[in-house]
Amino acid sequence: MSEHQTGGHGRYGQNFFSPKVSGIYLSILLKINNDSIDPGLLTVSSSLAVVKALEKLFRINCQLKRVNDIIVDNRKVAGILVEGVTDLQSGAMDHMIIGLGMNYMTDPEIFPDDIKNRAGFLRKYAHRSDVSRNKLIAVFLNEFFKIYPNYRTGAFMNEYRKRSNIIGKQVSVLVSDRVISETVKTIDDKGRLVLTDGTILVSGEVTKLREKGYDLHN
Repeated sequence: MSEHQTGGHGRYGQNFFSPKVSGIYLSILLKINNDSIDPGLLTVSSSLAVVKALEKLFRINCQLKRVNDIIVDNRKVAGILVEGVTDLQSGAMDHMIIGLGMNYMTDPEIFPDDIKNRAGFLRKYAHRSDVSRNKLIAVFLNEFFKIYPNYRTGAFMNEYRKRSNIIGKQVSVLVSDRVISETVKTIDDKGRLVLTDGTILVSGEVTKLREKGYDLHN
């Protein structure tokens, strides 16, 4: 765990503002060995572990925006990033890093205006429940290692789907250099987005989420 990040980033190189002391900036280093790795399911399962920890400690409703954003009160409060580490000699990937960034005790007023107006914060829930960062980290790690040994099976996906905020909604998904706009039918057991026109998306960033004709915060 780090108290501060000077170059925090999310998927596709997006900046992650990481003020000192108040947030949670945590990395888990996993040795791959000869195991087959499914980065998509690893990201999804890690995000679910965060949500389960928050629900357990704060008794709040959380949602998941595919694939790595944790949503509370319609705002993103945390994100998961999974990256591979390559061995310089063999050229093979030998470790995975799971990074968690969370606005925990963070004061919204220290954020730049362009971020503050769309970011979410857990500060009021942390004060209300008197839960320290270390306590939350411990519960998250416990939830993560409950799921991790069998994460490749996708057995947890029903729990993930129940918390998804995009199933049944029209979305715009950025895939490479093109945007696909369609309604989400479901998320399958491999963590892939299934659209109502039959398209199955392995990757892609949800850039817009619409419900009843209105754009929602995302």
